[in-house]
Amino acid sequence: EALDFHQRALTMRKNCDATNYAGIVDTLINIANVLRDQEKYNEAIEFQQQALMMREQHYPSDDVNIACSLSSIATILNKQRQYDEALEFYQRALEIYEKSCPSNPDVIANGLIDIADILNQQGKYEEAIEFQQRALTIREDN
Repeated sequence: EALDFHQRALTMRKNCDATNYAGIVDTLINIANVLRDQEKYNEAIEFQQQALMMREQHYPSDDVNIACSLSSIATILNKQRQYDEALEFYQRALEIYEKSCPSNPDVIANGLIDIADILNQQGKYEEAIEFQQRALTIREDN
């Protein structure tokens, strides 16, 4: 039911105000989140990628919204056990967070923890510990 509602909202947003990119992106993300919760991961990624493409077209390359989209895609890839791809998306998100959010260390620490989680699942324990240590240092310092 929620999925139908969001899909109707997306159609309305596209038809009524196609220049409202933020509204369209929000609706795409809402659809992706419902699909993710339903474990329809491939479909969820498609909607997240549409949102990412729109954000990349309309925001600066280091905008935190782009990082959020990258991180959301990585989370879904992680659920699918596509660890190499998830790692790439998390790393791209972290680069943006470090550049755009120096005054929000929790966001950076969370990005480091996301990467550590993937590395741990890949059996790269030494690397995972390094990322966890960096996150811990950030949290202790703030």
